[in-house]
Formats: sequence, structure tokens, C-alpha cells
Amino acid sequence: MCIIQSFALFHWILIVICPSVNKGYIFNSIPSFSNISIQKDLALAYRVASARNGDGKPITWHNVKCARQNGNTECGYYTMRYIWEVISYVDSFDIGKDWYSRTEAYS
Repeated sequence: MCIIQSFALFHWILIVICPSVNKGYIFNSIPSFSNISIQKDLALAYRVASARNGDGKPITWHNVKCARQNGNTECGYYTMRYIWEVISYVDSFDIGKDWYSRTEAYS
């Protein structure tokens, strides 16, 4: 598993890549914020790396239903909280199947 924090246009998002299943998960606390460019860049890098390993399979992206921030300045905290949750439970669940759909803001 690869965990990436991305900061673009003054907004933090979390990207988790699971190469064993060729999936990428995007945790974004502002649903309307577009992260298409980072997805394209990472998909290209992933495809090149996979080709070097003899696999060559493309990555499938999934937007995770996660807690949504109320204001404009909490994205850094939310990203760190997502990291903590993913790392804390990584052995006990599959992000794509078992992630709880908590969409209310953290307190």
C-alpha cells in the first residue's frame, strides 16, 4: 500500500494506492474539488511502473465516501485523520469493501 498526501490549489487530499489489487482510493473532504490532474499523473506513473514489472494493468480509481469538512481550512486535519484511520485498520478491512461511509464532519 502506498499513501500519498497531495496539495493542489490550496487543498489537501489523500490518495491510497493498493498495487496488489490495482486500485487507487481518493479521500477528499470537499466533494466538489476536482482532482483529475493528479489522478492522470499517478495513473501514468503506475502504468509505467507496472509495465516494468511485467504486469502493465491500469489502476482503477475509487472516490471514497468520507467525512466532509464544513469550512475552508480543515482539509489538512481531515487528510491526517484519514491517514490515521487507514493505517489503524489496514489489516482488518478492505478499503473498497469495508470502509464505513461516514460523511458527517469530524468534531
